[in-house]
Amino acid sequence: MYDGIIFDKDGVLLDSAVNNFLWMDKVRINAAKKHGVEMDVNDAMTVAKASSASKVEKLLNEKGINWETLKKIENTVQDSKIRLMEEHYITPFPEVETILDNLDVEKAVATNAPKRTADFTLDHFGLEGYFRIINAPPMDPMPEYFNKRKPSKQMLKTAMDYMNASNPVMVGDTESDVKAAKNAGIDSILVESYGERPELDPTHRVTRLAELKRFIE
Repeated sequence: MYDGIIFDKDGVLLDSAVNNFLWMDKVRINAAKKHGVEMDVNDAMTVAKASSASKVEKLLNEKGINWETLKKIENTVQDSKIRLMEEHYITPFPEVETILDNLDVEKAVATNAPKRTADFTLDHFGLEGYFRIINAPPMDPMPEYFNKRKPSKQMLKTAMDYMNASNPVMVGDTESDVKAAKNAGIDSILVESYGERPELDPTHRVTRLAELKRFIE
C-alpha cells in the first residue's frame, strides 16, 4: 500500500493542453523574436522538454544568446500561462478537488513548471492546502532550473522527506514523470489524460484520475 502520492501538475491536476500546447510554442517563438532570436517549433520544444542545462546550453550557443535572455523569454511564456488561467481557458480537471478530498494519504506536487507559475496555479484554484509541499524549480539560476526538472529524482526525494513517506507513488502523464519515479526508486501511475502512451513503461496506468483510489486503499 502506498503511503503518499506525488502529483505532477500539468496534465494530471491541470487541464493545460489548450490547442495541444501549440499556444505555448507560439508564445515562446514570438517572445524569442522580440529579443532578436529566431526559434522554430523544434527549438521551442527543446526548451520545453529539456532534462538538463547542457541540452539547453547547446541551443543557446547555436542561437548566440545567453541564459538571461532565455529567462526573459520563459517569463513571457509563464505570464501568458497565468493569464490563460485567470481567463479560465486553463483550469483544473473537474474531478480534482473531490479526488484530493477522498485520498487519505499525504500528498505533494512535483512539477517541471517554474515555481512562480506552480504556486500561482494551486493558490488561484484553491488547491494548495491539499499538499504537504509544492515542489517546483525556480527559474533563477536558469541552469539549475533545468537540472532540477524531472526526470531528475531530486524533487521526488524532497517530497518524500516532507511527507515522511517510505513507499509513495508518482502520478504523472509524461515520460519524465515515469523516469523520475524510476530514478527515485518508487512506483509510477501514468494518467493518460490526453491519449494512450504505449511507449512508456509505468507501474500502473489509468485513464481517469478517479481511478487512483483503487491503488491507495
